Amino acid sequence: MGKANLFSYKVKCHVLCFKYCTCLVVFEDINIIKDASGASQQTASQDRLGCKGRLLIYLIKRKNTVLVLHIRVEASQQMAKIDLERMKKYKSMIITVGRDLQIDPALIAGIISRESRAGNVLQNGWGDYGRGWGLMQVDVSPTGGRHVPEGDWNSEEHLRQGTRILKYFIERIRNKFGDWTEAQQLKGV
Repeated sequence: MGKANLFSYKVKCHVLCFKYCTCLVVFEDINIIKDASGASQQTASQDRLGCKGRLLIYLIKRKNTVLVLHIRVEASQQMAKIDLERMKKYKSMIITVGRDLQIDPALIAGIISRESRAGNVLQNGWGDYGRGWGLMQVDVSPTGGRHVPEGDWNSEEHLRQGTRILKYFIERIRNKFGDWTEAQQLKGV
């Protein structure tokens, strides 16, 4: 990537509400995604947001997708607020890794929030029934990613590994679906 592709901008870290951070970004800007579907009922139930799930089912039957989208996104926002306090201790690491590996820190934070709830659902760093390692849940299963864990589950080394894996998959999707928009490619990852 040449210097022409680099640009500096203010990025609103939606998931973490980090105020504003200035980031050097080459790869992905999560602000390009305008139609995120939000949390599924199963995901929202982790925080007992089940009442919204019942409403979600009712709205699906009515085929009112605009309202369904709003409810699911609202559940995601509630979950992110719950993760905020736990996530704050990783803020500087996330920003450093994002800057160094040229990935939007909000994207890294979003993955951490979704995959491990900022570490809250992990048992000694392990999640997904022993198949995922660390905050970003690097797939270490012999039938999955077969990655070897790098660093402690909550270390900068682990965040670097997870972000490198993310970049690898972003590039694979770009190569396979070159006619997709950037937003579609990012969602495809």
